[in-house]
Amino acid sequence: MKPDKKQTKIVLASILKPLDDVRHFEKLGRSLAKKPNTEVYILGRDITHPLPETNSNIHFYAICPSQPNLLDRLLSSRKLFLFLIKVKPQQVIACTHELLTVIILNKIIFGTKTVYELRENYAENIRSNSRFNPFIKKLLAGYIRTKETICSPLIDQFWLAEACYEQELPFVKGKSVVLENKSLFFRFRQEITLSSNQNIILLFSGTIAQENGIFEAIALASSLHQIDNRYQLFIVGCCHQPNTAKQLQELALLHKDFITLIFNSIPLKNSLILENVVKADIGLICYRPQNNFKNKLPTKLFEYTAAGLPILLQINPKWETFCGKFNNAISTDFQNFNPTEIDNLIKTKVFYPHGNSEAKEYTWAVEENKLLNS
Repeated sequence: MKPDKKQTKIVLASILKPLDDVRHFEKLGRSLAKKPNTEVYILGRDITHPLPETNSNIHFYAICPSQPNLLDRLLSSRKLFLFLIKVKPQQVIACTHELLTVIILNKIIFGTKTVYELRENYAENIRSNSRFNPFIKKLLAGYIRTKETICSPLIDQFWLAEACYEQELPFVKGKSVVLENKSLFFRFRQEITLSSNQNIILLFSGTIAQENGIFEAIALASSLHQIDNRYQLFIVGCCHQPNTAKQLQELALLHKDFITLIFNSIPLKNSLILENVVKADIGLICYRPQNNFKNKLPTKLFEYTAAGLPILLQINPKWETFCGKFNNAISTDFQNFNPTEIDNLIKTKVFYPHGNSEAKEYTWAVEENKLLNS
């Protein structure tokens, strides 16, 4: 009898995402675990609910609490390094810039194959963030970009969540694979009209933040509700910012006749988000027109389209081109809208007149094939 092949150990590490995060675990982790003779170690923020059921070759290890402070985040790098020394993986994937120094040090000592998974253009995010003063933004963005550039020669491969990062991030040139954050779910739908619905449920899902347009979503829903009380707004997601969370709760209480609020300071289970996507009539994609958003394809575009959900869409040429294939969206300026016009369009438009079968191209199965062959 031939001996079993030696197991390949892969470490997937983040301090920004919980252990059961959709991309971190459900997409990258589960897909990597399909490789023969492979053990996958998921490292991230601890979770307060039970670990998800999964294959025996996927293992979880918390390197920081569910809601870490600055010291916890700093100590997580040390925890990762000690874990790498103990496990001795053949491949390590860092999913945040804060862990770059650790994986580079590990590569120098052990020669481990090293991957930097870029979900965000972190430097651009900081430059576009209105919560920091200009000096702090310039300092932080410069530090992150310098660190990424210096480390890049020792990175074996870059995994990019957005195709636009190939142009925005010059240090990834020649070593990048685009793995877009596509939908895990698909539901075929065709010729959707909303005029006769008992209620018209608007959905704002995912990360709840000012820059993601949460208050614009509430303002639009309020205006539509005044025209027709069938309009209801469901807000389902994670809100990291205490001030935003407080404002949100106050507005939800004030408008409890049409706002349903389901949120937490830590990410909700993907199954809960999906449950509300399926129940909704219209998905809202209302990111503020900032530089860090304009070239991206938001995850919600993939998810809502794969679920056959009509969309109210912030004006953006790239997003409008995407939705134009399915005729599934109404474009509007969430900063300056005409509620009467939007109400009329919602009630007269036929969404997905030719169905959404082509949206299978925007499901994770397509990206998984690229990942397993990278």
